[in-house]
Amino acid sequence: MPICIRSPASIANLGPGFDVLSLAIQEPYDDVYVELSRGDDRVDFMGDYSHYLPNDYRATTLYPVIEEFRRIAGIDFGVHIVVKKGIKPASGLGSSGADAAALAYALNKLLNAGLDYKSLIRVAALGEIAAAGTPHMDNVAASLLGGLVIINQ
Repeated sequence: MPICIRSPASIANLGPGFDVLSLAIQEPYDDVYVELSRGDDRVDFMGDYSHYLPNDYRATTLYPVIEEFRRIAGIDFGVHIVVKKGIKPASGLGSSGADAAALAYALNKLLNAGLDYKSLIRVAALGEIAAAGTPHMDNVAASLLGGLVIINQ
């Protein structure tokens, strides 16, 4: 059974809270549809800003999240993902974090992995390595939890 997650944009690095304060905003947002499958992964990007994304999903924030859930679950599963991109990449609104957070939440539900929010944030932050070179929790935490978030590692 597929699951659809609406993941909000976020604003991070608020004032003196560099990498520790972030805020989810109501719009724009990405819709991420996820379904487990038998076979190879398939990722489709659509929407106003899909053309900004790499053709190879392994170069996006989605791939590290998929791989980490394979490790956590201890099984090799296939996944079909459709990202309807409503957050413009490189706009300062946490576009990559929104997708990683939505996918982590969806896979946790679909695989009945039972991860708590702190663990989900850590998994989603791994996706940010693809976008920023290091795992950042600020944007993914805001997209996952909503509201104003303070990161306390």
